[in-house]
Amino acid sequence: MREPIQHPISQLGFFTEYTGSWLVEVSEAAASLEEARKKEHVLTDNDVAQVRRGYTKQADDLVLFEDTAARWAAQTNLTAEQRAGLDVLEGNLARLRKLNTSAQELVAYLEPRTIDRVLATPDIELGFNTLLKYLADENPKPTP
Repeated sequence: MREPIQHPISQLGFFTEYTGSWLVEVSEAAASLEEARKKEHVLTDNDVAQVRRGYTKQADDLVLFEDTAARWAAQTNLTAEQRAGLDVLEGNLARLRKLNTSAQELVAYLEPRTIDRVLATPDIELGFNTLLKYLADENPKPTP
């Protein structure tokens, strides 16, 4: 992991704006990835590997941003405006962390369901799995 740069609190506005834009981008990417759940077998092994690398790097970057926010929050001489800006930044980072975690879980779900994996599966196994899925869809289990 990279060594964090010790940014001064004067950079708070930049960090807040940057994470706000980052949040929009990640939300859109997460929605696209969620579409892949509905259409399994459209991604290749390479697609999933690239997405996994991207979200892993993003998680590392989030640690750096979270560390900076925590360092700033520990300062005792912040103005009310700085505290409010820090609250916005921390909220953005919390949402980014949640989206990143969800995306990584979705990538783990999609990994064994790529088109490459389907094409490598014997026909009899594919047929059996399709039948099991059909039966499960036709006979949903009651919720307690």
